[in-house]
Amino acid sequence: MKQRIGIVTLGVFLTASTAWAQSPAPKPGPEAKKLAVLSGVWTYEGEAKESPMGPAGKFSGKNACRMTLGGFFLECRSEEKGALGILRGLEIDAYDSVSKSYISRSFTSDGGIGSGTLAFNGKKVTFVGDFLQGGKQVKVKWTGFFSEDGMSYAGNSEFSPDGQTWTLLGEAKGVKTPPAAKTPPAAK
Repeated sequence: MKQRIGIVTLGVFLTASTAWAQSPAPKPGPEAKKLAVLSGVWTYEGEAKESPMGPAGKFSGKNACRMTLGGFFLECRSEEKGALGILRGLEIDAYDSVSKSYISRSFTSDGGIGSGTLAFNGKKVTFVGDFLQGGKQVKVKWTGFFSEDGMSYAGNSEFSPDGQTWTLLGEAKGVKTPPAAKTPPAAK
């Protein structure tokens, strides 16, 4: 009997996977494409205030973001040097068509885990969510204002114990590395 259930289950799986493979691959909608404005290699610097997230001090870093997995997701890998040394991070952002919101998940080399939502309003991008680090959870908010050409931003981070009262965590400015010019093919 167990073997028959296993064979039936395998048959259903193979039939479903064959049907999936024959249907055209879905394409990202305009909502997912909105994330592409954040793609590229960004260098940034700023200053952090003393907070539950760490000590005060200057920081600088690099954030390399690219659209991935068919253009549905934005993947960012960062490396930042600050008062606590070098911190590396991974962030994945996506459009959730069920909740009709942009979701963001992040992970840092000190064990931190972030989770929240992104909002796009013209040249303003806002992240609001929670960050868990060292057994403590803090509400965080980042607001970035991008230049008209999308090649620079100025932003600030805030934290809150309750999601109502916000305290400045730090400020930063960043610039995007311009894409390399494509060399035309040599004449024959």
